[in-house]
Amino acid sequence: MSNIPTSRPTIAIPLWVTIFALIVCILGGALGVMTLFVQTDPGMTVSWGGRTIGLAIVTGMAVYLKSPILYMAAFAGGIARDFGDMIAEMSKVEPSTGATVGAVLFILLGIGGFIAANISRKSEANVL
Repeated sequence: MSNIPTSRPTIAIPLWVTIFALIVCILGGALGVMTLFVQTDPGMTVSWGGRTIGLAIVTGMAVYLKSPILYMAAFAGGIARDFGDMIAEMSKVEPSTGATVGAVLFILLGIGGFIAANISRKSEANVL
C-alpha cells in the first residue's frame, strides 16, 4: 500500500470563505451565462459576462481542489473586477447606490477571503 493520501483537507480555510466562494461561483456562473445569451441590462455587457464566468470557474476549481492558491487567484481576480465595476459605476452621471455598495461589499469580502487563503497557504506549507 502506498502512503500517498488520495485527498487532502484544506488547512484553516474558514467556512465563510468557502461559502462566499460558492456564492461567487454560482452567482457568477448564472449571471455570466445570462449576460452572454440574453441581453438583460445594458450595463452587463458580453465582456463582463465572460469575465464573470472565468472567475466563477476559477472559484469553483478552488473549492473543488481545496487549493489556497486558487482561492487567492480567484479572490484577486474578483477584487480587480469589482474595483473596475465600482469605478465605472461611480463615473456615471447618476451612479446606483446599490451597485456601488454591492461592489464595495464584494471587494471587502474578497480581501478578507484572500487574506484567509494566504494564512491557510502558509499554515499548509508549515505542515507539509
